[in-house]
Amino acid sequence: IIVVTDGGRILGLGDLGAGGMGIPIGKLHLYTGGGGFHPSKCLPITLDVGCDRDYIINDPMYMGLRMRRIHGKEHEEICDEFMTAVQDKWPK
Repeated sequence: IIVVTDGGRILGLGDLGAGGMGIPIGKLHLYTGGGGFHPSKCLPITLDVGCDRDYIINDPMYMGLRMRRIHGKEHEEICDEFMTAVQDKWPK
């Protein structure tokens, strides 16, 4: 099972960019603990497409791309490319 985020709409927190990685990790904890998924079959992923919060991208400790978030058609194309790559790698 793969849980993916782009860190853009973290519930109650807004745009965290790459800092939103805790969300897919936390969801997978629930799926393994409560849903019976084996941890070795889980993959949390953050698609780093930038961040629209200046204080985050200017933070020297921020590990994501230091650029404004990609929106619209370009964002869709990145997501589509990711989904195609996942389906090619794991077709079932």
